Amino acid sequence: MVESKIKENSAKRLNVKGYSGVYNCHKYWGKKPVELYELILDEFTEMESLVCDPFVGSGVLPSVCFSRGINFDGCDLNPAAIEVAKIFIQPPSKSEVREILELIKTTCEKNINESYTLKDGTLISHIVWNEAGVDEVWTKVGRATKLVPLNKSIKKQVQFTNEIKLNFFNDRELHKNSRINVEEGQMVSDLFTPRALQNIDYLLGAISTLNERQQRIAKFILTSSLGQMSRMVFTIGNRRAKKSAEPQKKYEVGSWVIGYWRPKTYFEINVWNVFEGRSVRLINSLDNYVFGKDTLPKVTIKLDCEDAVEHLKKMKKESVHLLVTDPPHSDRIPYLELSEMWNTFLGFKSDMKSEFIYSNSSKREKSLQKYLEKLDDVIKQVGRVLIPGGYFVLIFNTTETEVWEAIKKSIQESKEGLQYLGRFSADYSAGSVVQDNREGALVNDWCLVVSKGKPNSKFSTNRLPSWTKEWI
Repeated sequence: MVESKIKENSAKRLNVKGYSGVYNCHKYWGKKPVELYELILDEFTEMESLVCDPFVGSGVLPSVCFSRGINFDGCDLNPAAIEVAKIFIQPPSKSEVREILELIKTTCEKNINESYTLKDGTLISHIVWNEAGVDEVWTKVGRATKLVPLNKSIKKQVQFTNEIKLNFFNDRELHKNSRINVEEGQMVSDLFTPRALQNIDYLLGAISTLNERQQRIAKFILTSSLGQMSRMVFTIGNRRAKKSAEPQKKYEVGSWVIGYWRPKTYFEINVWNVFEGRSVRLINSLDNYVFGKDTLPKVTIKLDCEDAVEHLKKMKKESVHLLVTDPPHSDRIPYLELSEMWNTFLGFKSDMKSEFIYSNSSKREKSLQKYLEKLDDVIKQVGRVLIPGGYFVLIFNTTETEVWEAIKKSIQESKEGLQYLGRFSADYSAGSVVQDNREGALVNDWCLVVSKGKPNSKFSTNRLPSWTKEWI
């Protein structure tokens, strides 16, 4: 009966448009749709409220709070997430990005491009490598690319034999984890060709000369570029119709997918082209930038890089009107491990010991039991900081019954009078090849709605997709 009602109501879905604007300029894992947070804020809070999220991730929620003039207090343990969040909350102006690009261009474009220039002056845009060596070489012609005819001389010229000298990049060992394709002893530098690593170091040097605000923007662009600068850009068989008499390329450019997968055949892309392209992409995304207008009411956005429980403990008792959070869902996404590439280039240390995660990595010592204990600690603190009648919306999903039961128990046994009201469906912002094709894969999250005692205000269940009072 309950399931039939859910299916009946599932036609009422959020109009999720997917990542767009500035949100589409960085591949931080697990971003939730803007529309979902807008719905939650509409239903469960008001302008004068304080909203909290102790697992803020890339900062979509505080950015929506900022745009609506709602005060926010949150944190995340991941330094890379905080840096991305600060840009999402208050994106730069177009003129700021243009100025930064010009400053960096003046400093290091020439040095970078020299490493991709053939003896005849041809500037290389892409190199396809396989186990046998160079497979294809491309050059840019306007906005398009074309093949450079290969011979022994060209193959020799594209080999990078210079000894690299890195002044700003400090290498780091990744944590062994077969799920994200990290082997024992694998370093961050293993993800890049020596030429790319040297050129990224030039970029880091140029960025270091900028002021603090400019550095944050430039590093946002750099971290958003690193995947396409790496050896993790896979090739796709060229599916385009052959209309030209020119020699046809065998491949199309793929992208960096989740994890640290290094395909046997991969693209090495001109580092300057990637950085410049990402800068232009950010500039273009600012066409629809609406935050930060003078008409916005004064709003306080507090954002710290620290552990969720410790952050909540520092907050005043009964000070939060709405706590919305999307914590790591058991072992689905190892956020810090996947961010090690970003944090290494940013020069940040990752607090792996404190991370709230259930990991199958043998070195992490992150068991399910420890995960459930930390989850219980979080829920206890949620009850402490919520005002009487305030709301707690937990965005979550897992296939593990034990985790669902632990959440239920933590709510029921809360000394602060937490009570479960129901749940509604939260669709993802973008489709996933893995999620769409794997048997038994999760296709949506659930938003669990909890109040502290009797709710202060009513909310419209008619607007909440697949609303039900039943537990998972």
